[in-house]
Amino acid sequence: MKDNKIKNIRYDWVDIFRGIAMIFIFIGHWGGIHITTFAYNFHLEAFYFISGFFVVGCSKKYKFKDYFKKKFVTIMVPLLIWSFIVLIFKSLDSKFTFQMLIEWIKDPAGTAGNYWFLPSLFCFSIIYYIIDKYFKNLWFVLLFSFVLKIRIGSYHSIFNYYNDFINLLSNFSLTKIFLNYFNISTIPSFFMWYLLGSLVFKYIIIILELKNNDQKVNILYNVIGTITIIASSFLMLKDVYNINYVQQYIKPHHSFYICYLIITTIVILISLIYLSEKFNDIKNLKNIGTNTMALLGIEPISRILLNTSFSFFNIKITYPIINTYYVLIIVTLEFILSLILINKIFIPISPIFNGKIPKIQLNTLNIKQLNVLPKKSITKNKANSKSNTNSMAIINSKKINSPKQSKKKTI
Repeated sequence: MKDNKIKNIRYDWVDIFRGIAMIFIFIGHWGGIHITTFAYNFHLEAFYFISGFFVVGCSKKYKFKDYFKKKFVTIMVPLLIWSFIVLIFKSLDSKFTFQMLIEWIKDPAGTAGNYWFLPSLFCFSIIYYIIDKYFKNLWFVLLFSFVLKIRIGSYHSIFNYYNDFINLLSNFSLTKIFLNYFNISTIPSFFMWYLLGSLVFKYIIIILELKNNDQKVNILYNVIGTITIIASSFLMLKDVYNINYVQQYIKPHHSFYICYLIITTIVILISLIYLSEKFNDIKNLKNIGTNTMALLGIEPISRILLNTSFSFFNIKITYPIINTYYVLIIVTLEFILSLILINKIFIPISPIFNGKIPKIQLNTLNIKQLNVLPKKSITKNKANSKSNTNSMAIINSKKINSPKQSKKKTI
């Protein structure tokens, strides 16, 4: 199956996948219980993984200049817009200062904690384009990124190495700002998942097509999917991401624990793909999945609005929330409020809030400058031409089918 064929088709289960991952992102941001620990250890990997689906064959489809513009408009522009809106909301609680504006210019992703990975996502997309263009076998690049992750370790240890490297660049302020702005420290930890998503997407599509046509493949597909769901449920209910929990059974060294996290994340990703394909008719999940950029942008705003609303009833939302039911109730309210604000206010203003390029409508352009006729006149001309051709055909057929009239001789 060719990559360009995959690219031109929109799969509903991909939107469902993003919707489920977004739910776990909202849950993970509240912390304090097993389910939030479970969410925190795979939700970013899931988003980087699924983001790789959308860059398959990008170096063949786009020129670098056009690709750079597209990614900047769909990732960085929404980041700047949403972070500035959050800055305005935060200034309502406290007095606005020019220092806040300067900090936003230096680091817009730092305005709200959940924006930090968007600059790295933009960085990943550019790196992938270069790799896709100049490397024939991307599986070797994936192997290298896997070894790099094993060697350096988790995100926190990478961040320690990164801080030491930043200190060496303290005399080069522009370089330091660039590295911080695009979160270069996330490359060893997360780029592997981005690359993995781009490589396995076509094989996922092939498997989904085969299981619809082959009963044996369908049985195997359901068995593997069920096993991964059971395993993921166990990971969610138990604090198995805690290093102390792992040491009860095997005393791992650092690289083993990273491999353990990679394996468990792959199991969860397989279960999410299975669930997404099974639940691809759920409209609410699809609505969440198609508005992920806007939901990420509006989450800090909806959280501020919820805290303000609860304060009228003398209810204070404390972080982290220890009770699982409270987390689920708060997350449900967050989604309801966020989707109402997105669908009723922000998206009608411009789709750029959701990371989509606005489409130019034909009626806003000067038709004479385009040298094209309106659609109605075109259809009328086509209809007239068809009727004329049909009438001429009928006349000709009558002439052909009519018997030859004998001419009377006049005396």
